[in-house]
This record gives sequence, C-alpha cells and structure tokens, in this order.
Amino acid sequence: MKKTFKITALSTLIIGFFVSVASAKDLVTYIDNAYKEIIEKQIYTEKQADALWWKTNERDMILTPNEEYDDLGDKFYDSKLRSDESLNITRLLVDYPSATAAYLHQIQLERSNCLQNIREVWLSPQVDVYAFINELSYWFVQDEYKVGTKADFIKYRDYDSDFLYNGGMMNGFCTIYVPESELPKGLLSYSSKPLSPVYFVKVYSGDVYEAFKKGDSAAMEWCPGHDYTGKAYTASRMKQHMTCRQPNEWYYSCKWCGKCEYNPKHTFSDGVPKSPVHDFARFDISDKNYIGTNKQGEEVYCLSCRWCGINTRDDDLGLTYKFFLYSTGNKDVPGMKEAYNMYMEQKKNSWKKGGQNYEQALDVSTKVNLNPWSFAVPKSKDVKAKISENAQDGVYWAARNGLVDESVLGDDFTKPLTRLQASAIAVTLAEKLSGKSVSSAKSKTYSDTKSKYALKAAGAGIYGGASEGKFNPDGAVDREQLATFFYQALMYAKKNKNVRYSPYESKLSRYSDSESIADWAKEAVAFMDAFGLVEGETSTKFSPAENAYTIEQALAIANNSLDAPNIGWYQSGPSDTNKLGLSFENDFQLQNGVVGTLLEYRNYERFWRPFAIPDIPAAATLLERFAVLDPYTNERVYARKINFFAVKAD
Repeated sequence: MKKTFKITALSTLIIGFFVSVASAKDLVTYIDNAYKEIIEKQIYTEKQADALWWKTNERDMILTPNEEYDDLGDKFYDSKLRSDESLNITRLLVDYPSATAAYLHQIQLERSNCLQNIREVWLSPQVDVYAFINELSYWFVQDEYKVGTKADFIKYRDYDSDFLYNGGMMNGFCTIYVPESELPKGLLSYSSKPLSPVYFVKVYSGDVYEAFKKGDSAAMEWCPGHDYTGKAYTASRMKQHMTCRQPNEWYYSCKWCGKCEYNPKHTFSDGVPKSPVHDFARFDISDKNYIGTNKQGEEVYCLSCRWCGINTRDDDLGLTYKFFLYSTGNKDVPGMKEAYNMYMEQKKNSWKKGGQNYEQALDVSTKVNLNPWSFAVPKSKDVKAKISENAQDGVYWAARNGLVDESVLGDDFTKPLTRLQASAIAVTLAEKLSGKSVSSAKSKTYSDTKSKYALKAAGAGIYGGASEGKFNPDGAVDREQLATFFYQALMYAKKNKNVRYSPYESKLSRYSDSESIADWAKEAVAFMDAFGLVEGETSTKFSPAENAYTIEQALAIANNSLDAPNIGWYQSGPSDTNKLGLSFENDFQLQNGVVGTLLEYRNYERFWRPFAIPDIPAAATLLERFAVLDPYTNERVYARKINFFAVKAD
C-alpha cells in the first residue's frame, strides 16, 4: 500500500509538520544489517535493492494550509524528509492557496530533494494556475522565446540546478494536473506565449482528492490543438546522442501542453553537427589495430573509437589539410600545403618501427594500461582457421579466453555451426566460468556420437534441444538451440560456483512470433535475449527455428556470455557514504564519451549495464566509469563506477 505524507504549511511558505507518516525504522535496521555484504561485495540482493529503490516504494505527498505552527513539528518533518525515503515521493497534491513553483523550489532545496522523482503534480482549485505555471517557467527559462531566431529554443539557467535538472518537475517526466475550470482564466492565456514546456499538462474535473486517488485515469489531455514545434531539451525527449557520425537529436513537443511527439521523422538538433573528437574506448584486437610486441612480450593494439571504429593510429595519420589549418591557426596561403605534406610525412615516419609514436604506443602493459594510444593483452596461441575480417575481434578474444578448440571447430570459422561444435563452445564456457572441469556422462548417453564434448555437455546438463537418446552432432544450430546451449552453460556455472546473475524481465512479447518458441527453450531464450546475448532476427521477429549462425558468430556470443555475471541492473548507492567509505564527489551526470548528457541520477537510481567484454583499464577516465544504457535511447553512456552496486537475484 502506498504511503501518503500529509504536510501542513503556513502562509509564510514555511512548511509545518507531518500529520501522519509511517516509520522507516524497519527499513533502516534492515539496510544497516546489510551494509557488511554491500561493502565487501559491492552488491545488493534484489530484496535489498527493491527496499531502497524509489520505483518500488512510491509515496504520495499532500500540501495543505494550517493556521497553527508547531516548531517541534517542523523539526520532526525535517528529520523524516532528510532520510533517503524522501526520494520515494512521486506524486504531489498541492492544496494551498499561495503555492507557486517558487514555493516548491524552496521545498526541493530545503527538504532533501523531496521532489527528485516527482511524476505527478495535482493542483487544487485553490492554487492560482496562471501564477504557478508562469513561475515554473521562470525557474526554467533563461531567455525569452523569440520566434524565428536562433534563440527559439529553451535555454537552461546555470544556477539552482537541483530544481531544474534533478527536480522531477523539470526533467521531462512530470505531468501537471489542473482543474478544468481554471483553463479559461489562466493556463490558456499564458500559453499564448509558447515556451515549449518540459512537463505535460492534463486537466481533471470534480474533487481533487478523489481525482488524486484515481490517478492519471481521472484526467484527460488538454490542448487548443497540438503544435509540435516546441523544442525542449530533456533526457526523456532525446532520440539519439551525439557521436563522431551523428548529432544530438530530440523529439519535438507541443508548444502548448508539452506533450512529446516521439516522431522519429520529425526531430531537431542543438546545432552541433557531430562530436569533434572520437571516443577511443574500444579494445578491438583485429589485425588492422595491431602495433607490435612490448618489452614484456605482450601484444599491443591501437585503441579504437567505439562509435566509428577508427583506431588512434589511422586517426592520427588521417589529419586533413582543413583541420591542419584549423589546429595550427593558419590560413590557406602559398607554401602552406607544402608544410602540411612535410608534417604528414613526419607523422608517417613516427608510426614506423623505431619512430617516436610507435615507441610511445608500445610503452604500455597489462599492468600499466594508461596509454592514450594503445593497450596490451597477453600473447596467446594464434588462430589458424579462416576468419572474416569483421569477426576477428570476437574470435581472437574468445581464443584468449580459452573458448576455441580448433580440433573440433575446424579450419574455417565462416562455415555454419554444427551441434557438436556448439556443445564444445558451451562446455568450455561452462568450465571457464565455473573454474571446474565438467564430468562426462556415460558413453551410452547418445546412440549417434561418443564425442567427449557431447558427453561432457550432457554431464553438465547442456543439451541444446537434444532429443531422447540422440544428439544429432552434425545438425545445424538454430537460434533457440544456440540460446539454450549457452544458457545451460551459464546455469552450470551458477550451480557449481555460485555465480550470481541479475534479475530481469522477459522481453519476448515484443516479438510477433514469440509463441513459436519451443516450450523447452523459452526460459533460455528469455534470459539470453534480456541480457543482449542472443537476440532476434529483427527487433520484432525472433525466428527461433532459423539456422543463422556461423562458428565465428557463436564464438563471439560465447565470449560476450563470459560477462553475463556482470550484465544487468546496477543501483546507485546510499546517501550515507560515510558508512560505505565512498566519496561521490557530486558527479552524478552520465557521460557520452567526453561529453555530459542530460541524464542525472542520485541515490538509489537503477540502470542496466550491457555486456562489456573486455573490461580492460585504459585511460584514467575509463578506470572510473562503466557503460550503462540510456533508458530512453538505449545507447551506451557512462557512469562513475564507484557509485554503483550490482543487483543480484535473491
């Protein structure tokens, strides 16, 4: 049952005391007892995480007037809302005649960010809607709206960011509910000054408390006619993040009521065409990125851009004449092209063996990986089989991680995968994750093969859809079978080494053919799909019976599956960092490469981490961050690693 905080307030805009509030003592005791495990393992159990996550502990808050003021009551109120539970407030009812946005701003600043996660604000007929909306925009808009100029978009204020970015009212998620009777005298006339609101306005009729109980179903959309020309820069309205190939893009919003259009064919950018720099955060060990061997006998590769794939060496050697002029501050005058050609010749020589850049790039090792150009990996046995150029990275990493046995996989990894080969990869995956050698089943298990891998797979409970008594070793592997092979390998590791995985929700309903997935494969397919390891043919069609995999593709999937224990939900830690011995340093903004985003988080916020093999420390910035998915664009962005704790299924 949802808790309700009922708060009284004075006409001087000073908040009074709680009329009623449930004690958080049990929650505090529970979390205190869990600190040891959280500190030692940097994890939450699902129960611990849910006990703190605001989405599973949503609260209501009601602001009402009061003629009396109790100073002790105000302190009591303070002591409650300064706890982490204030973050759970998601719905607010304002039934106070003098309440304005500035009033709520004061609450946000003084009462422990209690409006951090607000999703609904209900204004009673006592509230002056015009004054409220007008002041809300004042706190948000820096410059006036100027039609037809470069300033025809919202500009954020640089101060009071707690309200603008972190307060739920202004982060693009909030709906403001106003009395239908108030429209003619307030909101409509104000909306004649279109300001692209970052909230959505709806109306209700009747008693506000009854409507508040019913929630959004008691309201209806209001608008004089949607005009999707409003430009509001919020995380929830973003279509795509900037890369070296594409600009930031947002969806348009209605300039009157704030509803977002979410039309992928109708978007706008902030005027910056694309990122001026690459994000060299990819550890691709393809042949094209190879540099040489360092003093420790390790192999050294160039870092690659995670967006376009270009490596640091090719980027350095690809300096254009135009950028040369820009970077040196020169103009295209006689003799400048000759200077450019001489400069580029020096660069080429610098990357040759013995050159300055070449030697600097080799000055890196697996123990000291702080080189901005390159990274090192242990030398491993070369793969002699035929491999597609675009599959080299996945296969080479799989080989380094002990997943490749060419005696069974053959000499051509571009060929279709067989069931025996899939079992060999699955068994090595299970052994790698568990750290144990899998025991073989009896030799009579299958009538059509005595292969050690088929028997080991059976011993580990890895069947991949085998029929009773027959393995079909030369048979092709379809999508649901491959998912089952690797899922059962992961479950073997869970059983034999207590490997823990994240809780997840099945996303199979998004596939139009999900009903055609075999019953024996549904659990495996749901897991592998949710973890981003084995996904459908398209975003709407899974094609479970399609024989779609080559050996090299299966090896890449198996290599990504090594990261399965680290994939999943991560939740930011508690605000009482002294107990955890951590320092958050006020860095709660998600980064897109070297560029900040509009996504911010505070305590007990949750993000999904995708697979990230390999996890090698490279530059100092990467040492501090790890990839999570933007919940709106599904693109990878980066969070400060020390702030987050893995959530594991109970």
